[in-house]
Order: sequence, then C-alpha cells, then structure tokens
Amino acid sequence: MSSASQVSPAEELAAFLSRSPTPREIATFRLSDAALDPARELMDKNDDGTLTPEESHELDRMSLIA
Repeated sequence: MSSASQVSPAEELAAFLSRSPTPREIATFRLSDAALDPARELMDKNDDGTLTPEESHELDRMSLIA
C-alpha cells in the first residue's frame, strides 16, 4: 500500500514535531489529506470486508497516529 511518493502519517508527524512547534501549533495540528488518504482507503476496504491481514495490521498502526 505504501509508495515512495506518499508521506506516511508517522513521517508527517515526525517532521512537524522536529520543528519544535508551539503548544498552540500542537493543539491545532492536523495531518494532511495526502497523509490520511491511505488510511481512508484501508478503512473503506475494512468497511467492504476486503481488507487483507497485512492491510489490517497497517491500519492498526496508522490508527495509533491519526
């Protein structure tokens, strides 16, 4: 599911935190649509009952961040 051109939620969060954001920036931080799109696709597959075990594991990992 992951591709080199996609930014993972974990990578996006790490990049954000590495900039030493202010408490206000942290409170208002939201992942980009580009980072959330893979998770949305996996959630759609989960709703359809077509999620593979590997995709289920990936969705579980993503849910810890998003």
